Order: sequence, then structure tokens, then C-alpha cells
Amino acid sequence: MNELQYRFHQLQETDVDLLNLLLETASEIHGRKVDSIEWLKWKYFGSPFGNAISIIALTSDNKIAGEVTFGCYEFILNLKIIPCIISYQTMVHPNHQKKGLFLQLTDKVLAIAKTKQIDLVFNFPNQASFKPFVKMNFTPINHIKNWVNFSNFLNIILNIKSLKSPFFADSINKVSDVQLKIFEELKDSITPLKLNDILVPNRTYSFIKWRYFTYPLYNYQILKNNMGWAIIRTGKRGKLIEVQVMEIFPHNDNQSKLFIKLLKKSIKTVYNPNIILLNLSENHPSTVFIKNNFFFSLPHSINFFAKSLNPNYNHLINKDSWIITPTEFHRY
Repeated sequence: MNELQYRFHQLQETDVDLLNLLLETASEIHGRKVDSIEWLKWKYFGSPFGNAISIIALTSDNKIAGEVTFGCYEFILNLKIIPCIISYQTMVHPNHQKKGLFLQLTDKVLAIAKTKQIDLVFNFPNQASFKPFVKMNFTPINHIKNWVNFSNFLNIILNIKSLKSPFFADSINKVSDVQLKIFEELKDSITPLKLNDILVPNRTYSFIKWRYFTYPLYNYQILKNNMGWAIIRTGKRGKLIEVQVMEIFPHNDNQSKLFIKLLKKSIKTVYNPNIILLNLSENHPSTVFIKNNFFFSLPHSINFFAKSLNPNYNHLINKDSWIITPTEFHRY
């Protein structure tokens, strides 16, 4: 089946029937429950950085054969905002795979991105989309480290098989008023990293509030100490309790060892987990202090790819140029 046999459509917030059809199709393909349309609108059309670019392919009987959606994002390079897009969802129905549809959809998204003066594209492909993105000249950078701290070793030994189990985060229906109050008290301390010649994610009050405290799927919590604060989420890996650190905001730009030490202590006191997980790119300035606080780097399956749409930024497609945290790659 070639391109002429599909009808391509760029999704808008007003496409209620198509959005509901997309949710049903995604549930079927990804094997998960159907997300709510309110959540989808929040994710695709609610970001303070702009609406997502979402292209679907429809069959002659108006079924969704595939979708590629990238959300608008911002990085900062030497105090200059660099417009980017980040992969939200890519899928092709099994009945339409191996026919080039994925590449067609992605080409259309990138073409629209260029008209919007988007400079860089990045994503976190799974094994199914790894080769197609390489074919489209996305560069595997793959510099994310899986930093893990273990506690209660007896429980870990008794449940050793759980270490190979998938992680399931605790879900939530509404952010508590207590968490919102704490977040509002900390809003003036939300700033991006200040690093020369390195792309750092643009962390703003409006983005963090939208991302974590407006319509979350998971139970995000704030932990603070006199050195800074962090956003974490809790869950289970098999029979083991796990806390994942999503974002850190030390008051000191040097990412002090003491902040990480106090954060680890708070997590253990409040949640008593078996595992504390902190994923960061290896060039993140906190790396040295994480190592010093008995976190160990373990293998993982997170891929990070990037592509330049602006020739002036081709030199940035390498592992030294991107700071990445879980905010970028965990599911919204």
C-alpha cells in the first residue's frame, strides 16, 4: 500500500472523534488501557512550549493505520532558546507495518517542523523504531546513565527476580492541595542549568507545573531540604519498592554532594524503598556527586537519538552537547 492509498491528517484539538479513535487505536497497539481524551488534549495541546505536531494516516474506511506525534520543546544554548520537538508517540498498526508508512508520517512531521523554524529533534526509540530512525538519519547518542542505590539487601535477595520485572508507578487522579502549595512556594527556584556550549532543558515554572502538577498519570511528590528540592515518583518493581527521581533543583548551581546526600536520606526516611533510581545523561553536573553517594550505574534499554533540522546546529549532534533528565523520556 503506497502513500496514495492513505489519507494524512494533522490532528487539531477540535478533532474530538479522531482523538477518541486515536486513543482506542493506541490502546490496541500498545496493550494498555484507553487514556482519557482530557489527558490527551492536555499532553498534545496544553504545553506552554506549543501544540504538538501530530499526523495520522487514515485508511479508506477511516481507521487509523499509523500516527507520529512530536511535541514542542525548548532547550537553552548559551542563554539562547533553541526550539525543538520531542517524540510523544509513534505507532503503525500491525496490518500496515513494513510498507514505509512510519517513514512517510515522520517525514511529514519534520516538514511541518521546518516551517515552524524548529532547530532540533530528539526522541527515545524502542527496539521496534530503532532502525527506522537510524534510516532517517537520527543519530544514536545514548549517553543516559541508570544510577541505582539499593537498601534492605535481605529483602532484595529474597526477591531477586523482581529486579528483572518492569516498574509500575503509583497512579493518581488528582494532585493534592498540599503538593500544589509546596510547588507554588518553590516556583522562584525553578531555573535551567547554566552551562556553556551545552544544550540544557528549559525549566520554567509554567512548564514544570504543566508537566508534573496539572494532569499527571502518576503520583509525583516533592521532597525538599535546605540545599534544594526534587520531584520523585514511587512504585513497585515486582515485590520491591522503588523511588525514581524525576527532576532535581539544587539551590547551588554546583550540584553539591550534600544535596544528593540529603535527598537520598529523605527518600529512605519517608518511603523506605529497596531501590532509588536516578537516570541522567552522563555529562550532567550532578554525576560526580551521585557516584560519591553510592549510586551505581547499571545496564538499561533507554535509547536517545537526535537530529538537526538547522545546519547551523549540526555540530550539536553528539553526547557532550545534551543534558537529559527523566523529565524528557518518561511517559507523560
